[in-house]
Amino acid sequence: MVDAKMSEAPYFYNTERPLVVAHRGALGHFPEESLASFVDAYYGGADFIEMDLQVTSDGYLICQHDPDLNETTNILEYANRFSDRERDDGKYYVSDFSLTEIRLLKRLARSDKRSPVLNDKFEVLTLEEIIEWVIMLNKDYPRELGNDSNYPVGLYIELKDYANNLNYLGVDMAEKMDSILAHYGLNTVSDCTDKMPIIVQSFETTALDKYATLSDLPLIILYNYHSGMPDWELFGQKYHGVGPDSQWVMNPTSITLGPTDWVKKFVRNTYSNFIA
Repeated sequence: MVDAKMSEAPYFYNTERPLVVAHRGALGHFPEESLASFVDAYYGGADFIEMDLQVTSDGYLICQHDPDLNETTNILEYANRFSDRERDDGKYYVSDFSLTEIRLLKRLARSDKRSPVLNDKFEVLTLEEIIEWVIMLNKDYPRELGNDSNYPVGLYIELKDYANNLNYLGVDMAEKMDSILAHYGLNTVSDCTDKMPIIVQSFETTALDKYATLSDLPLIILYNYHSGMPDWELFGQKYHGVGPDSQWVMNPTSITLGPTDWVKKFVRNTYSNFIA
């Protein structure tokens, strides 16, 4: 049995019901990580709005999942203008564009199965902008749905491609994010509890380890299904929670054979107080 590191953040645990995390906002209704997607998630009852961070060439943190812009923006409409930015794989990467250049772009729905009617309407947001929007909504336009929580709606922030951006741009995303959160008084558990709960996640241990030296905010380690079984004991010592690929929790055999071995062997032993 492995003990999990506990967070001092009261908003990190909820004994009444599971916390609702809106992944990239309400991406089934609006283009992912757009303002409309985030606002829809807010009024839809999410406890946390989940978002990803990438870095522009001039060091701004923007809400963007992929390192490239091809799938979720209309960058291809500017292919002639930015022909010098196209890399050998045919993609246009966030780290090759300034914030001013990215301001030209509009959001697209990632999947062709989504209606295109909402494409080309929403800009790419910065971290500062989404923080200010959620602060404003919590203060001036609080929702009625989902008011059973004791805390304001918060942000669930993922640091993406930390090592690549550090090597390519020389930008430490953990330091940059902490500076922005500190500006709004949101980089400690005590401040976030009353103002806006914040949880930080990443697939990269280096990103979380660095941020642990800067703040006491809850840290979530992510990992995918094809990476093999992680060092569970190490994770339990260093991080407050895990975000496993869904296949670790449930796969096609779960319906007939019950919980996966991962759930039976590791999750229930480690987080037994929080896992049914």
